[in-house]
Amino acid sequence: MRMVIIPDCTGIHAIREDGKVINTKTGRILKTNINSAGYERLTIKAGNKKVHSYRVHRLIAEQFIPNDDALKNTVNHIDGNKLNNSIENLEWCSLEDNIRHAFSSGLHPKTRKPGNYEELVKRNSQMIDMYMKSSSSKAEIGRRFGIKSSQAKRILFGVERFE
Repeated sequence: MRMVIIPDCTGIHAIREDGKVINTKTGRILKTNINSAGYERLTIKAGNKKVHSYRVHRLIAEQFIPNDDALKNTVNHIDGNKLNNSIENLEWCSLEDNIRHAFSSGLHPKTRKPGNYEELVKRNSQMIDMYMKSSSSKAEIGRRFGIKSSQAKRILFGVERFE
């Protein structure tokens, strides 16, 4: 199994193709953890006491997967499993392609429910009509629609939509 020294890390840590990181002086495998986004992460304290933190899938891609296209600077998990860091499951892609893959494979939930936009437009127009046809203050309109007066003001002046 191939092993490559991790750059910028005092030269004593190496990563294998399977994602295991080894201290080359002791031969011990370093522990990893899972970050809040669900990716396997490695933290190494270098000799100069500086702490380096790496996402394991990125380390593997940088060391073992050739990339000749500067626009493809994002590492994608082909099967969508953030913990499957095998070389066969990783590929270089553009950020746009990565996002498109997340939506098409169902990894990223849709943010709006069907038909929700029409309801928002209706509520925005109701709020604007109420403001234009009456002497209601922004605070009164906000209370009527269950929002703060500052948000009502932004909606009335077209800065944001009622969501």
